[in-house]
Amino acid sequence: MRLLGAYALEYLMIGLATAVFGVIAGSVAAWLIVTRLMTLSFIWQAGSAAGVVAAALVVTVGLGLAGTCWP
Repeated sequence: MRLLGAYALEYLMIGLATAVFGVIAGSVAAWLIVTRLMTLSFIWQAGSAAGVVAAALVVTVGLGLAGTCWP
């Protein structure tokens, strides 16, 4: 159980780093396209971003542990 906990923590940190980078890069790209190309106002939706990050973390940890436990 201790080893699985360490694996889960590792997958959580990998997923969190990836999700944070994805949210930042995606938000900057969306802001540039919406404000510069489409000339509209940009509203960042933190709730949607947090929901996507949470879902990505669940999938990352779940699939990581499934791949670890399943030979």
